Amino acid sequence: MLSENGLDRYTLKKLKFEISKQNIKGYSNLKKDDLIKLIMKYKERFQHLDDGVKRIDKSDPVKNLKDKIAFKEKKLKIKEKEMKELKKPKSKPVPKKETDKQRSERLTRVFNLIAPPVKKFKSKYL
Repeated sequence: MLSENGLDRYTLKKLKFEISKQNIKGYSNLKKDDLIKLIMKYKERFQHLDDGVKRIDKSDPVKNLKDKIAFKEKKLKIKEKEMKELKKPKSKPVPKKETDKQRSERLTRVFNLIAPPVKKFKSKYL
C-alpha cells in the first residue's frame, strides 16, 4: 500500500523517474508534494514502490520458524566444515624446477657468502 508518508523518503529525482516510466505527462515543473499527489492519483500504477512500512508476514509462523532454524543449522554446518579445513595441515608446496641461470645465480650467492670475492685495490705508492 502506498502512502504519502512513505513516498516522502524518495528523492525528487527518483519520483520523477518513476513517473516517467509510467508515461505520465506534465510532471516536469511540479514540486515534490505535487509529485506525491500525482502518484497517489495513479496509485494502481505504482504498486511496485515500497512505502517503507514493514509488513507482518501472516503465513504459518511454525513453518517460518522451521525455515529459520534449518537455515541456521545449514550455516553452522558450513562453518564447521571451514573450521575443519583450517585445522588440516597444509601440504608442502612442490618446489619448482630451477633453470640453469637461476642455479648459477644461487651458487654464486652461496660461494660469495663462503668466500667473498677479494677486492683488488691500487696503492698510491706502487
